[in-house]
Amino acid sequence: PETLVAEAEASDKQADLDVAVTAVSGMAAGAAKTALNVRVVAQQSLLITNATTAVALAETSSNYKDRDAALVLENALPASATKTQLVTRLADIATAVENVRPEKALANAEASDTQADLNYAKSQIDALAGSGRKDGLVTAAAAQQLVVNGLATTAVTAATTQAQVTAALALVDALIEGAVKTAQLTALATKQKALDDAAIALVVAAEADDLQASLTTAKTATDLLKAG
Repeated sequence: PETLVAEAEASDKQADLDVAVTAVSGMAAGAAKTALNVRVVAQQSLLITNATTAVALAETSSNYKDRDAALVLENALPASATKTQLVTRLADIATAVENVRPEKALANAEASDTQADLNYAKSQIDALAGSGRKDGLVTAAAAQQLVVNGLATTAVTAATTQAQVTAALALVDALIEGAVKTAQLTALATKQKALDDAAIALVVAAEADDLQASLTTAKTATDLLKAG
């Protein structure tokens, strides 16, 4: 039980605390159980505080991501008057959160600079009826697409090692289809071939001189290559 309580304290997850509570409840009465119960109560108080803080953030930001995060914490809590209050507070802001979902989705995309978040923002913007609001968001989303394209292009340009090529490829693969993605995939293919050729040359050299040092160098180089 003590290990389970410690794990719950470390993870700050209600599920872990629930497991610990069950284990502690099964202990025989005594000083050890009393001490663990004190820790359990303190941890439950912390989790309630965390959920309450998350709800307050969602109320302030009206960001669907903050509300979703608060819902996860609130839903996990055991039944109580405090939980009921949190449920009500989150329900009260549901409409306000939905009303600004497109704006918040774009703000999230601008903060993360990821194609995935931008794709979601675009889907929310596309769903809007034609208006000046939608036009402004479309323009802003297009500007953010240029930012995401630029980050991927910069990563490709700077890539010289297998790790860097692999990381750049992940960014490029996520891009929307188009000339930028096609050009960067071509550039990466060239860089990958150069890495492959260099590794092959090391293997050939190792076979020729039959030295352990050369073999080790060749193996290191080939191990770093992407599978394929």
